[in-house]
Amino acid sequence: MAFPFAQRLLQLDINSVSSWAADHKLTIHPSKTVCMLFHQPSNLCPSLNVLLHNLPVAQVAQHKHLGVILSSSLSWTAHTNLVITKSSAMFAILRYLQSNYHFSPASLLKIYLSFIRPRIEYGAISFCGLSDKNARRLECLQQKALSICGLSVNNIQSLSSRRNAQLLKLFQSILSNSAPDHLLDIFSWPFVQNISSRSVSLRNAIAMAIRLPRPRTNMF
Repeated sequence: MAFPFAQRLLQLDINSVSSWAADHKLTIHPSKTVCMLFHQPSNLCPSLNVLLHNLPVAQVAQHKHLGVILSSSLSWTAHTNLVITKSSAMFAILRYLQSNYHFSPASLLKIYLSFIRPRIEYGAISFCGLSDKNARRLECLQQKALSICGLSVNNIQSLSSRRNAQLLKLFQSILSNSAPDHLLDIFSWPFVQNISSRSVSLRNAIAMAIRLPRPRTNMF
């Protein structure tokens, strides 16, 4: 797919969304709208030229969407920096409660699990593919919080293992057709039928049944 053709398709989609919004008495403000082209860091990012209400839509390299920072280079460093900054600011609460009110390690741990770790893991299912370096930075962040609580990293589950568990739960929901439609449409069905449990194990049967989506590898 050539870049000009892809740009025309994007413009047609924008026009369709704009028309739908107008029909439903909604307004999309061009000043609050941005576009982003995801690409590999080693490749140059071409400039998009798309319009909304005859006004150009700004192209950005980063965008904070529902609290998660997306980067055009598919890097999660900016979001990791945001998570560390916001979570580290709350460590002062743990230190204050520990030094002034002598909260027990168990009580401090409950505070961490209830108020701080949810901030670290917000939207974690979207950045499960973050780099090993950023993953280690998040683990160090949790280790610092546990140190303030007077505990070790062995007391709770690691953040990476929890992200993997979220992925497994999501995939299980896809297998059981209980996931949202936009996720179900990515995978190709049907399951393999009439498989005898004596000849093929359940694990192998599922592996045979699932057809993973084929990525588009051609680039502009």
